Amino acid sequence: MDNNSFIGATTVIPKNSTIGMFSSVGENCQIGENVSIGSHVKISNHVVIGKNCIIADGVTICDNVEIGENSYIESQVVFVEKLYPRAKDELFAVPTRIGMNVVIHSKAVIESGANIGDGKIIDYGETVGRKKS
Repeated sequence: MDNNSFIGATTVIPKNSTIGMFSSVGENCQIGENVSIGSHVKISNHVVIGKNCIIADGVTICDNVEIGENSYIESQVVFVEKLYPRAKDELFAVPTRIGMNVVIHSKAVIESGANIGDGKIIDYGETVGRKKS
């Protein structure tokens, strides 16, 4: 881990996983073995990343996302948080699930609540929502 990165107090990065410069990983995250997190990556709270994943530079992952093993998230992918319900008192992120062996190409947008199955490939710049996945 680089000194310019931030890791939440309740998150542990395994010794054989790496996190790049100027990246942050929030609270209560679970990072698997042999995970590579690039530079300028923002991972919010309650995120699970399975083993052998690559999270490239400039990725943003919102709360409550689970990424399956052996998945590859290319640069500048954004996981968008849509809060539900839309009342001020009880906001929470809808869970987002990414299966195993998934590739998400650059500049894709993954909306909260999406469920991408094992082995899927998401194209460059594609938007995936709850109904499309």
